[in-house]
Amino acid sequence: MNLLNTIIQIIASIGQAFLAAWENGNAGQAMLSAIMTMVQQIASFANSIGQAFLIAWNEAGLGQSIFSHILSIVQKHGYGYRQYSRTA
Repeated sequence: MNLLNTIIQIIASIGQAFLAAWENGNAGQAMLSAIMTMVQQIASFANSIGQAFLIAWNEAGLGQSIFSHILSIVQKHGYGYRQYSRTA
């Protein structure tokens, strides 16, 4: 039981030190505010990329063209494999 008590005391001491540092001069609130600002900037950047991708994808049927080419390639290769397997 002595080891368990020591571990509990260590955890409590670490928690108290963290709380004291967090409340010291509003350091915790300042850190949290900085993190939230970074998250907002990352979200805004990701949104900008998403909007640009959507515009590019829909521009002049680009998305449909890409899928048409992919399906054409798959169809040609699939037909070639079937022909090869019939002759082998």
